[in-house]
Order: sequence, then structure tokens, then C-alpha cells
Amino acid sequence: MTLHPVPLNWQALEAIRAGNKTLEVRVGDDFAKLIKAGDEIKFFSVKSELRVRVQAVRNYRDFDDMLMTEPESSIAPGRKEGELVDLLRRIYPENRERLGVYVFEIELVK
Repeated sequence: MTLHPVPLNWQALEAIRAGNKTLEVRVGDDFAKLIKAGDEIKFFSVKSELRVRVQAVRNYRDFDDMLMTEPESSIAPGRKEGELVDLLRRIYPENRERLGVYVFEIELVK
């Protein structure tokens, strides 16, 4: 098991803590490719931190491909259906999306 420290905004941290956000999405950069099932991630913000265990890792060609399988509500709870792909493309420009998309199924470590 490996522990990976990762910054995340506090709203996402609280959604994980509440059990509403069970999927984390990243593009296929060097960091994402290191994460394996069983690893732990320490998400942190200026206000808080928490640890999750990666239950599964799934890889997709792009965001559209990912959203054919993964529920938006588990990635970004509280957002309207259909908003997620635009949000992700603002965070990750096209050249980053081309690296592939990784979805980490996560569980809070208590």
C-alpha cells in the first residue's frame, strides 16, 4: 500500500466525508498511472484533510467515454446532470484529456 498526498478543494473533501463523492477523476498523467487498488490517498485543502482507500481504478479514452459508464452524481454530487464534462474540460484542457481518464473508486478510511 502506498500513501499519495493530493490537494483537493474543501467542498469535494466534505462530499467525500459525507459519503456522497465516491469517485475521483484524474487525467492519465504520471501521478494517476501510479495509483493502484489498495493504495491510500490523503486529500488535503487549507481547511481539512482526509484519507481514502482506492477500491478500484478504471481507465477511459476520454471524458465522454467515462460518462457512458460512471455516474456523474458520484463524481460531482450536487451538480446538474450534464455539467460535469464542461467542468472537467475547464480543469483539464484537451491536450491533458488525450492522456486518458482515470477514475478512482474511493472509500473513506476511518
